[in-house]
Amino acid sequence: MALFLHRSNRIESLFGQLAANLGEASADPFEKLWLVTQNPGMTKWLDLRLSERFGVWANGQVFFPKRLIERVLYLTLGQEVEGLKAWEPGTMTLALAERLAQSPPESALLREYLSKRPSSYGSLELAQRIAGCFDQYLVYRPDWVFDFEARSLGPTDNPTQAWQRSLWRSLVEVLGPHHWANLTQKAIAALWQKRPSGLPKRIDLFGLATLPPQFLELLQALGSHTELHLYLLTPTDQYWADLFDRKKSLKQELQAEAKAQAFEELFFDQSNSLLAFLGRMGQEFLVLIEEQLGAYDSGLEAFELPEPQSLVGRLQRDLRDLTQVPDQPEEIGPDQSLEVHRCHSPLREVQTAKNRILAFLEANPTAQPKDVAVLVSDLETYGPLVAAVFDQEPKLPYCVADRPLEQESLLVGSLLGLLQGAAPRYSLLEVLSWAEIEPIRQRFGFTPQDLDWIKTQLAEAGVRWGASGKQKAQLGQPEEPANSWEFGLKRLFWGYAIEPQELIQGVWPSAGVEGKDFDRLGPLADFWDAFLGLMERLEGEKTLAQWTELMGWVAETFLEPDSTEDWEWLEFRGLVEKLQELGPSPLALDKRGFGLVLQAQLGAAESGRGFLSNGVNLSGMKPMRSIPFPLVVMLGLGHRQFPGQVLPVSFDLTRLHPRLGDRSKKEDDKYLFLEALLAVRSRLVLCYQGQSAKDNSPLPPSVVVSELLDYLDQRYLLAGVKPSLALTVTQPLWSHDLLAFDPQEPRTASYSLEDWLNGQAILGPAPGRFLKDPLPALPLEQLELARLKAFFRDLIGGFFRFGLSLEFPRLEEALLDREPQEPGHLDLYQLREEILSRLVEGQDQSRILRQLQGQGLLPFAGEGLRLFGTLAGEVAPVFGRYRALLAEQTLGRRVQAQVSWPGLTLKGTTAKQPRVVCSTSEGHGKMLLGHWIDHLFANAALGPCETQVVARSKTAGAETFAWTVPQKPLELLAGLVEIYQEGLREPLPFFPKEGWEFIQKQKVGWVGQVTPKDLGTYQRAFGDLDLLSDPRAQAAQERFKELSNLIFGTMKEHLKEAP
Repeated sequence: MALFLHRSNRIESLFGQLAANLGEASADPFEKLWLVTQNPGMTKWLDLRLSERFGVWANGQVFFPKRLIERVLYLTLGQEVEGLKAWEPGTMTLALAERLAQSPPESALLREYLSKRPSSYGSLELAQRIAGCFDQYLVYRPDWVFDFEARSLGPTDNPTQAWQRSLWRSLVEVLGPHHWANLTQKAIAALWQKRPSGLPKRIDLFGLATLPPQFLELLQALGSHTELHLYLLTPTDQYWADLFDRKKSLKQELQAEAKAQAFEELFFDQSNSLLAFLGRMGQEFLVLIEEQLGAYDSGLEAFELPEPQSLVGRLQRDLRDLTQVPDQPEEIGPDQSLEVHRCHSPLREVQTAKNRILAFLEANPTAQPKDVAVLVSDLETYGPLVAAVFDQEPKLPYCVADRPLEQESLLVGSLLGLLQGAAPRYSLLEVLSWAEIEPIRQRFGFTPQDLDWIKTQLAEAGVRWGASGKQKAQLGQPEEPANSWEFGLKRLFWGYAIEPQELIQGVWPSAGVEGKDFDRLGPLADFWDAFLGLMERLEGEKTLAQWTELMGWVAETFLEPDSTEDWEWLEFRGLVEKLQELGPSPLALDKRGFGLVLQAQLGAAESGRGFLSNGVNLSGMKPMRSIPFPLVVMLGLGHRQFPGQVLPVSFDLTRLHPRLGDRSKKEDDKYLFLEALLAVRSRLVLCYQGQSAKDNSPLPPSVVVSELLDYLDQRYLLAGVKPSLALTVTQPLWSHDLLAFDPQEPRTASYSLEDWLNGQAILGPAPGRFLKDPLPALPLEQLELARLKAFFRDLIGGFFRFGLSLEFPRLEEALLDREPQEPGHLDLYQLREEILSRLVEGQDQSRILRQLQGQGLLPFAGEGLRLFGTLAGEVAPVFGRYRALLAEQTLGRRVQAQVSWPGLTLKGTTAKQPRVVCSTSEGHGKMLLGHWIDHLFANAALGPCETQVVARSKTAGAETFAWTVPQKPLELLAGLVEIYQEGLREPLPFFPKEGWEFIQKQKVGWVGQVTPKDLGTYQRAFGDLDLLSDPRAQAAQERFKELSNLIFGTMKEHLKEAP
């Protein structure tokens, strides 16, 4: 048989032999070379290396093992292989679900299961699990399949086998006899008879870690007609298939003793315990090769002896030589090639990984980010964290490989979420998240600025959740249209069409929507119609063909029609084609059932994107486990994370009758870890969550990490210290902990300037100034009165907003999905102001109530009426006092006015006497300061006048503040403008409410507490320091008192007793 087995503990050596063989394979440059690899990661690595080796690599035909078998079956059996499509797991699932739905299964256990899950989803979910078992039987138990079809007893005569045999025969009746087991048996028999046309002269199988016995049997027959070269990565050149895991033996012995059974200890070789523990899958593959392939020709035998300068090199050498654990550990010097980091969370694992990568690149100037592989146990968890951490300064370029389509494509992921989720609420943020998906945003012509405007307008129009009142009622809620999308869109479009003066169709038109805003409203309406159409189409049961048609409609509606070169469009169309390949099925599926089918197709998809593209290589464990890298970082090695655990299916007969070559998630992951150890060329970094973030209690690592450290402890001493102690580093809980910047512990070193500054701010003796020196003065020739008043409402926020031109949005997005059933303090204040302003305009309360309801500002039903009554009662004393002060007078007409100083003009609107204003705010400093600035401006611009301000009082209902005519209003305004200009250069420690309280109390040594309007801007300027109470901020406290006297001192002097 023309089978050549090439073995090495270095993938580079195997590649060298492969390249040499490919170079000699054929003189015909147009003859395709067949190459088989385990996964897309290895395929990409080979493509790159072969291109480097030959200058061009363009005519290789690369298969994964299953695709190779399919190709051989087709060349051998012809059109008969078309029947294989019917035996894909997805097709089997649908056929089984239809069978379960049509007639009760024979098994009482299955009938009871389905009786508790009467929907199509229940039968589909069960059918999917049964199909998974049957798919494994086809590959790993073909003899059972033939027994099922021959009606023989098969592996066992238990009830589980009986109903499975019955279901299998029903499947054969529907799907036909051309399944894997049948066709493979026929192909093997045919290959022993003659050579099929189309076979190449040679086939190279590179880096395969395992193959099912059935595939090996087919390869044996195939080898009678073509050369087969199997390139096997193995840790040792010695025969190691009979290594026995001593711990497993002891466990079996204890179990037998507990059952009072005799136990004869099995023979085991006292060789390398780590290899015996990690290498079961490789051992079984070796045995299968010996059993199935029989005689083979030995090809390359290249087992390098790693240099013992590093601990990783020594470990690889021990694996090669099957080194036994000595009686006394060997003492060697300190080592930096292996690190184990205990962290408090996955985020800290990623932050630690980034710092260790930066340290590696710093220590190795010739190394590049592409020389680093980051392997994670859960890409869904760690992928977003890597994106967040690596994109922060200092940035690290990276590429993400093998990410599932539902994670890579927001459209697919969001659609899957709709299918698998509960009944939709149509919340504002949920719907707009669809509009933010990049291809959808482009399809409807939204810019990021458009979406910001739309979100603000919809929120102000009262949209919170629900498509309409009718849709809310379908969820068991009152049929109330307020705060629904229908309600908010009516407000926006009516507001664009007419001035808001009257209720129209139960809504109050929105103000400020005009002109070119229609360029945004039009696409918004189109998007809403499309989204609503999607949600309506998702309801009800449909056949698979109808669901597939709906997927096509989604592509046409939400993706650009001319985006056929876009990867997301191509992937989505490919997904639709996969659904079409499942064939017709009369089974009626609800959206959850179709979501299950779609999820299965996504799981079966083979992704080749992102491998070895640019920068640090991030992927799951499998795709790049054996590819060599100078630095390998493995994340997610906690005891519950790795090896992965798959809940066993109770009716899987392979669990009762295991055989060599059976797949086990646990054993696969252990062997994966072994291959990763062999792939390290310089340094290995292992990270796991080893400390609880809640109470700092220790958490155990993965068994593979424990076993590795146990072996190293028995084998070596690092400068007199056990490796488990010397190599393990406990990272601090916070990335800004100053331990991360301790030069005595480089393994916790952080490269983040932001973390350093945060650590200094938290643990330093006193917070430093936000700015070392004030900013240069801004040229100021003209100033708006409204801007001056806005600045004095929040001086710190004014510095950021007007001095630095920075806006920090404070939109409470968490509240945008809830109608105003429980208004907050700000909501109540705004409602009081709305009621008061309309009373001043002369509206009656009934009209005001209808208007507020039409704006969606009140809770619905009786709660809204109750709240309106309460607020109207609170406003009544203020309005009564205001009306009494105004008496028969007419308010002065507001006019444009201005005052000037050399080089500066202050402009704004104001009114002459009588100056009577009212507010539902209480009489605190922030409210009074704005009216005091108005008072000074009126006196400076229009001449002497007095001002009376009516405010709400918790005790008296209302109180009045009155100011006399100031002697030098222009001079007083100039002082405020000077403070404004100073506040643009640096944040000032002044707070209007606290300042007015200080002036009123007039107590020496008064100490208050800061209650800033915007905590975010305050913390950006002063951190967590309370300027008015912290003894470290004495300078700021003196400046606060000085500003309080400058701003409020004169205002208090001009207060007179109110009438």
